[in-house]
Amino acid sequence: MTVTKYTTDRFRWSCHEGDSVTHVSFQGELDFQSVRFISAALREPLSERRRTVVLDMSELSFIDSSGLGVLIRMKREVELLEGRLLVSGVSPAVQRVIDVTRLNEWFDPVKDPPPKPIPCPVCDAAIVPGTSRCSRCGSAL
Repeated sequence: MTVTKYTTDRFRWSCHEGDSVTHVSFQGELDFQSVRFISAALREPLSERRRTVVLDMSELSFIDSSGLGVLIRMKREVELLEGRLLVSGVSPAVQRVIDVTRLNEWFDPVKDPPPKPIPCPVCDAAIVPGTSRCSRCGSAL
């Protein structure tokens, strides 16, 4: 499992890569200033074929046109590689912007996203929360 994080005073994001699912969480304001930091950083995790990307926007309080542009590019890049971008937990403020721009018909929502994997404390393999043993090293959790 690979975990990538980025933080400014107004925006935070994290990326958790599992075997076939990448979880990306945005918090704060996704605007012109924060877009330049995440575009390049997310390129590598999103470059694997047939990957599912679950984008959690439950703690995103603001998005502008440049933020929407990043989401559109993310979806296109993932789909070009025969993957899928799913959106979960859209905050009410962001949902309004998505509705007004009619992108709600374009993004695939997730009602119950798969749980975010956590790293095994022994071997750092991706583990689904609630699992009692690591499938790689067998350690009890």
